[in-house]
Order: sequence, then structure tokens, then C-alpha cells
Amino acid sequence: MLSTTSHAGEWRSLDYCPGCGERGVSGRTALTRDHYNFLGARVPLPQEGVDVVECSSCGLFYKTRVPTPEFLTEVFSSKAGIAWNDNYDFQAEKLKVSELLNASNIDLLDIGPSNGALLHAFAGMTRRRSGLDLFMHPGLSENLQGEFITGLLDEQVLEWGGEPYDVITVFDVFEHFYRPSDAFRNLSALLKSGGYVILETGNADSKWAQSAGMDRWRYANLFEHHVFWSPESIRYYADMYGFRLVESSEVDHKGWKSKSGVYKARQLLKYAMWKNVPRIYRVIADRLNEDGSIAPQIPYCNDHFSAVLCKQ
Repeated sequence: MLSTTSHAGEWRSLDYCPGCGERGVSGRTALTRDHYNFLGARVPLPQEGVDVVECSSCGLFYKTRVPTPEFLTEVFSSKAGIAWNDNYDFQAEKLKVSELLNASNIDLLDIGPSNGALLHAFAGMTRRRSGLDLFMHPGLSENLQGEFITGLLDEQVLEWGGEPYDVITVFDVFEHFYRPSDAFRNLSALLKSGGYVILETGNADSKWAQSAGMDRWRYANLFEHHVFWSPESIRYYADMYGFRLVESSEVDHKGWKSKSGVYKARQLLKYAMWKNVPRIYRVIADRLNEDGSIAPQIPYCNDHFSAVLCKQ
């Protein structure tokens, strides 16, 4: 496994909620591992360690130390073309948009579009298909029919064309925010009145996350994940920034839909070993360069949720 050396200057410490700014905490859990695994790279945690805490005001879970944007971009760029290449067809999301708007020639913005799989799925029902990301992934340009906005959704100053969108899709992005309030402010600016945000992210209040514990939940043990949501914390920020929570539901991560039955069975077996014979599982996991202390990711656990927001 490749190793990435991390230094103190590459981490940002937080002693307040990055969303609402409050310092009150209703829960705290320390990550037990000493490094992150990121697509074959080993990223050491800062010497002070990393805690996951729950804000007592807004209900957002957040890490007390996160990589700086510069360090994150450096690691991401080294893995361009590997990370987040979607094999999912997004047909269910296309149907959802059709139900919400009942219109063609819509203006669509996808946040974190990776190789453009979602934009490709919406070809034929859009006037504009735009994307926003830190950099343009291989394969994205051929699926764009609009602007490419360089940056993060939670930028304090986001430079874009100024013509708002009917629909903004945000899949597996909310967990990456440094400044959740700025993300909601930008969503409001980017979206037309009466337009929709369709999102999916990990659910910190799910039975799976709560039973595994934040220190064992794989989603919280990812280098690029900084904050963790629930339907209630989404509602808190939606209300604050002029959105209405139309619906939310617990779901499996969309990536499971493209996994084979053999892969799913293997993951279920790994979880059974982690739960029932943890010592043996840890020995095997260590030999495979995996962290044996973290609960294996499995299908059917519904540790994510999807939500639809409408700008009022």
C-alpha cells in the first residue's frame, strides 16, 4: 500500500460546529485507527487524533480535525480517473425529476459529477447539463452541455455564470463540506425559486451507524468525509436557508445496485466474521491491508438517506 506522509500544517482543527458555529456537544467518539486508507494510499491521522462529535444545537456530526482543502486536493488529484467513476445508471433519479417537474428542457446542475454518468443519463430532457467540482475528471467533458464550475459547493465566494437551475443533484457530497452553511447559501443562489435539490448522503442516525458506533462506521472513517447528517439536521439547515424538506427516506448507497451477488455475499461474510470472530477477522484483514477494526460495508443496511428539498 502506498503511504502519504501527513504533517501538522495539512490538518485543520475545529472546536466548534462548522455549520452553526456553536460549541455545545451532545456526544463525542474518538476514531481508533491511526491512518486512513484512500484508494491504495495510507494517510496517517494527525498526532492529536480525530474525534467525531455531535453538535447539541443543530444535530450535525463533525470531525474535530480535517485535512486542509489544499492537502485534500493534492491527494484527490493523484487519484483522478480512479475515484468515483459511476457505473450506476441514475434511472431512478431521472424518474424522480420527471415526477417533480413534469417538464423537458430543464436546467440541471450536478455537484461532484465525476465522469458525468448522471449528466449522461439526463441527456434528452435537459437544456443545460452543468457540473461543479474541484477539477474535471476524465470523461466528464463529453457529457457537459453547459458550464463547468471549478470549486467546492461550500466556497465562500463561488464563481459561476449567474443563470440559476431547475434541479441540483448532490449525491455523496454533503459529507465533504467544510462550511455547511455556505453550501446551503450557494444552493439557494444556484437554484430557481420552486426548484429542487435531490441529495443522498450517509445517515448518522441510522440503526447501522448507531449500532456500529461512529468510531466503527466505515463512512466516518474515510479521509475525505468531514461531516455527517441525518434527516433532522438537513431539515434544520433547510428551514434556515429557505428550503422545504419535501421527502426523505432511508436507503442503501446507490453503488450497491451495480454490485454482483458474489460481491454482496463476500461482504456479508466479512461482516459476520467481524461481528462473531473479530480476532480472526482482524488477522485476515491486516494481511489484506484492510482495517479489521472497522465494520465492513454491507448491502441492505440502509445507512444512507435520500432527500428532496424545494426552494421556497
